[in-house]
Amino acid sequence: MTIKLYYAPGACSFASHIALEEAGLDYETQRINTSAGEQRSPEYLKINPRGRVPTPVVDGNVLTENVGILTYIAGGYPRAGLWPRDTWHQAKAVSTMAPRYCPSRKSRRGRSSRPAGERPMPRAICS
Repeated sequence: MTIKLYYAPGACSFASHIALEEAGLDYETQRINTSAGEQRSPEYLKINPRGRVPTPVVDGNVLTENVGILTYIAGGYPRAGLWPRDTWHQAKAVSTMAPRYCPSRKSRRGRSSRPAGERPMPRAICS
């Protein structure tokens, strides 16, 4: 199996790095310079049309979005003990991983959709 992780420093790619390490998987990395706009380059958009990081490519198959990536890594390698066995706790894990809001997300009425008193997530996490 070959895994290549496209990542960017300061983005939520770090979570995928941690999961790959904790699962004990061999992988290579490819840094994407988001400050220079590499995530919007034609070459990268062929890999991930959403133009986001992280993006692991596993045996030629692309995964996007941390919820899917972390679920694959944690659930796909049970010996690492990263994924709960019962469905209730699996659902709780997915709920914890799913982003609740991003700074740019607005409701249909133009107001922020985040709960009152909660700070927005850093833009790097949502891009």
